[in-house]
Amino acid sequence: MFRFPAAFFLASCWLLLQTSAGAQALRASQANADSPGTVRIEIALRSPRGKEPAALQWNLAIPTQRLTFPDAIAAAGPAARSAGKLVNCAARAADLAICVVSGGQERIPNGVVAVLRLAVAPHTPRGTAQIRIDGGIAVFPDLSHIALGAVTKTIRISP
Repeated sequence: MFRFPAAFFLASCWLLLQTSAGAQALRASQANADSPGTVRIEIALRSPRGKEPAALQWNLAIPTQRLTFPDAIAAAGPAARSAGKLVNCAARAADLAICVVSGGQERIPNGVVAVLRLAVAPHTPRGTAQIRIDGGIAVFPDLSHIALGAVTKTIRISP
């Protein structure tokens, strides 16, 4: 019979608790778009009670053959506005933007933190486009931080 050492069992339990204790996550809403046109995507935060961050940052990657970044990529969602936060997304390349939700030490409640707006590239045929949100970081009032998991979302495009 195989026996686990007690230290291994305790270490596994501790790791599991640490992983679930900081279960902050970003989620992206479903989205459909017409070509030509724009698509609106809501980015929502989910945090355990008492573990809400004071700031967020993430990368937004898009397929440039189907989508482009307009001049105004993002606006603050209701959760960010209620905490007095601003949202800024800046295109760093044709296919990559960096988004930041920040301003003050107030914690960001659960809910929609940003509303992204992407343009459907001219002459885009019917189909789908995948966006990816990754490199996310949640920063707490004491300046500690944790990494956020990646999110991939498919956008349906119709002519």
